[in-house]
Amino acid sequence: RELAHTYNYNCTVSMMVPVGLEVSKTATARVTVKGPAAPVQASLVTVKNITNTTAVVYWVVPYLSYTPEQYFVLYYSSNDTVSMTAGPLKSPSDIATIDEKYNLILTGLKPNSNYFFQIQSINSYGIALTVVKSFATQKTAMSYIPVNFSAVDIGSTSITFSWEPPVGVKAVDTVVSYTLNCQPPISGLPKSYSSDGYFQVLGFSPATKYTCSVYTSTFTDTSERAFLTVTTREEVPGSVDGLSIVVLSANSIYISWKTPLVANGIISAYFIEITDPSYVVFNSSLDSSQTSATVNTLQKYVPYRVTVRAQNSAGFGKDTAKLIFTEEGTPIMAPRNIKVVQLNVTHMNVSWVKLSLEEARGLVTGYTITIFVYDEGRNRQKSSAVVAVGANTSYVLIAVEPS
Repeated sequence: RELAHTYNYNCTVSMMVPVGLEVSKTATARVTVKGPAAPVQASLVTVKNITNTTAVVYWVVPYLSYTPEQYFVLYYSSNDTVSMTAGPLKSPSDIATIDEKYNLILTGLKPNSNYFFQIQSINSYGIALTVVKSFATQKTAMSYIPVNFSAVDIGSTSITFSWEPPVGVKAVDTVVSYTLNCQPPISGLPKSYSSDGYFQVLGFSPATKYTCSVYTSTFTDTSERAFLTVTTREEVPGSVDGLSIVVLSANSIYISWKTPLVANGIISAYFIEITDPSYVVFNSSLDSSQTSATVNTLQKYVPYRVTVRAQNSAGFGKDTAKLIFTEEGTPIMAPRNIKVVQLNVTHMNVSWVKLSLEEARGLVTGYTITIFVYDEGRNRQKSSAVVAVGANTSYVLIAVEPS
């Protein structure tokens, strides 16, 4: 029958075992069962996990309030004229001998606002409300970040950025500046601008990935950031590093080098060129993984200019060159156009035209001047002297005997 009042019941539980075993156990408990009634007011009401737009409300319904009930959270902010409702949650229909625990998540809350709430319990016999409690949502950055943030022109060392005003800016929150920044750091950034539009920033490194951001500021707050990832264009690489040439024989050389210290991008190839005074005698393009080569088609006594340069998507880099002979020989002629100019009674200047590399058949390391003094009266050589003058093409002789 339906219980109209509160009754106390004694409940006995017995345990029986098969015949022949003298074992038995009986336990008695006293249970209070309440009849149908209006809901019992929720207890232990708390608010946890509060963010700028959400909060979780927790409460407990005392045991044996078993008449089917529904629970709501009624809440409103200090600026609202109408309260809002979250729920319902339904109680179990069976008799409960323990406290029932409930929670509801409140969403769509306003940042940095005070809210008031109470738990409403409803069944067919009535309504129960808890006392009003309050909580405050967390402060948050403005939601009106700049829109359409983009890089409209990307160079190797410069980027032109563009953005538009945030959508739905309130009159009381007028934007006073936009702040632009990039990582890795750039000289001159972060920088504030008074308006939206197009802005060129210099000082970037070629072929480098940057993460840039822009945010708005008002007199009271700053917004969240709009982000952009951009990679600058490549520039031609710098010179290869550590060019080395080893002569293997009169006809062959071994060339090696290192990747440019300033690659300005991804090196795709290396180009080798060898020229004699008149022609290109060897050229080859190598994959970027190769940093050495052997050439076996050269000749002795011939000057060669060996050039190596790197290549990326922007083009060829600067030349790195060395002048070599696979084997040197005796010069084929003496210096030409020797001139002697008397400076005074003891000094005279001797000059000449240096030999070409083909004529020298090697790298000239020095010249020697031989001085002969004649006794004109006897028509014979009186004395001689040898002077080493290095690789210069002129020399001033000093302390020459007066004629």
